[in-house]
Amino acid sequence: MSVTPGPTAGRSADDLLLPVPARVSATYVVAAPERVPDDPADEIAGALTGLPFAAGREPLTVTVTEVGEDDPTLAWAREILCCPDCSPGAEALLGELLHTTRRHLKVTGTAAPGWPPAHLYATARAVDVLAESTGGVPLDAEAPRTLPRPWRPTPAAAPETFPVAEWLWIGVHPDAGGYALQTTGLARLGLPELRAGAVALRHVAAWTRLFKALARSLTNRLFAHLDAGEPDAPLPVPAEPVLTTADAALAQNAPPPPEPRALTVRLRPEPPSPRVPTSHLIVTRGRGDPSEIFGGAGDERTPRC
Repeated sequence: MSVTPGPTAGRSADDLLLPVPARVSATYVVAAPERVPDDPADEIAGALTGLPFAAGREPLTVTVTEVGEDDPTLAWAREILCCPDCSPGAEALLGELLHTTRRHLKVTGTAAPGWPPAHLYATARAVDVLAESTGGVPLDAEAPRTLPRPWRPTPAAAPETFPVAEWLWIGVHPDAGGYALQTTGLARLGLPELRAGAVALRHVAAWTRLFKALARSLTNRLFAHLDAGEPDAPLPVPAEPVLTTADAALAQNAPPPPEPRALTVRLRPEPPSPRVPTSHLIVTRGRGDPSEIFGGAGDERTPRC
């Protein structure tokens, strides 16, 4: 990802300019199905009717592919879900199934970015139908995490009510200065993922809420940018955006507090690398203390890797 700050009419010279992809995809897996349908497209056709879709956008496509246990899509899931410390109980058993079962179903939805994110809803519905009909386990292999059953997120009526937190996984793992946080899910909308490091254990929950607030702010900016008819123009984002507790609530489609509190964070782009193949925004403190603005009682807990 090449991101450069630069002045444009109506924009700050300190804005980051984020490239917007022409197409975005969401991929999930139905792991270890008891049976594999002869015609997966026919199996999911009914579930895809009635989805919201903007006129004039490139068509939505949903594909179902049978993959083996050595498929690269499952590599991260095999590593984490087979780790008893990272994935106790049922998820560790799923890790074993990923190693021992030869057939899995990969479901991918692809569309142009923007509102509404029909590819997310379509993929979720297809995964839900296939898990039910085949006896497989719905899995977000990129996070990795198992998905709820049933999994039929209700399409939001407007961008302002889009509960981005429902589509986001915030992973937490130890690093040299405490804990690191990283999102999975924003790239499926056409945005960089978020990363932060050296977060103290007692502040992890506050930073998790901060990440949800930032995700909501970024998705709102993206939807408005694309709605203005600028699909080929980069997305301007302040290098030090203001985030509020209302953003954190609305990210989960919850009522905002009557008197929202605010802070700023600093964003630094990090392009893909062999170690981290996805573009990220590195998030650090700006003005205001995340633990004071986004903290809550009983926040200290042991994060999962």
